[in-house]
Amino acid sequence: MEAAGGLHGERARLSSETLRSFRRAGAGLDPAQKERLRELNAEISALSTRYSTALLAGMNDAAVHFEEAADLEGLSEAEIASAARRQPSQGTTAATS
Repeated sequence: MEAAGGLHGERARLSSETLRSFRRAGAGLDPAQKERLRELNAEISALSTRYSTALLAGMNDAAVHFEEAADLEGLSEAEIASAARRQPSQGTTAATS
């Protein structure tokens, strides 16, 4: 594989991928297009944050919390310890391994 400038193999691939990355980041765009790209990137970032927040809230809302040890009847000690390690911030005492 030979690229412009006489590069071969891995160096040609690295050069090609670097150029591709710069283009995706806006290299070669005129000022108005760069401004639009910044706006789109800001919108994507805001939506990503909203999605992550909503996803976490949904997972927290769906979580099942147990107050009494008797409610855990049928689970092994290992399963109980594993669940406690996963969610110590919910007021559950985390088991140590």
